[in-house]
Amino acid sequence: MNIHLRSIFGPPLDVILQDNLPVVIGRGAHADVAIDDRWVSRMHCLLTAVGERDFVRDLESKHGTFVNEELVDSAELLDGDRLEVGLSTILVRQQVDSCIRSGET
Repeated sequence: MNIHLRSIFGPPLDVILQDNLPVVIGRGAHADVAIDDRWVSRMHCLLTAVGERDFVRDLESKHGTFVNEELVDSAELLDGDRLEVGLSTILVRQQVDSCIRSGET
């Protein structure tokens, strides 16, 4: 399972996470995925996988973590969701063997 994260608002971000979860998204030097956004906490949120399902968990960030404009402590991430951290909005695409999991073959 791969997750493609691409910014649609805010600082540039275009990264594919290939079976290397968990990863921390944040502004700090120890974050696995760094976002240059002063509203993003140093260790903002954690992306994890359980089987074929992907999740995000807020790491007690100052400004919160949002999925599809809803403030969450933790939530499942689905293909096409919008993950918002700080002032950044990130499009989440889930991929299996180079195909998007939304039913395309």
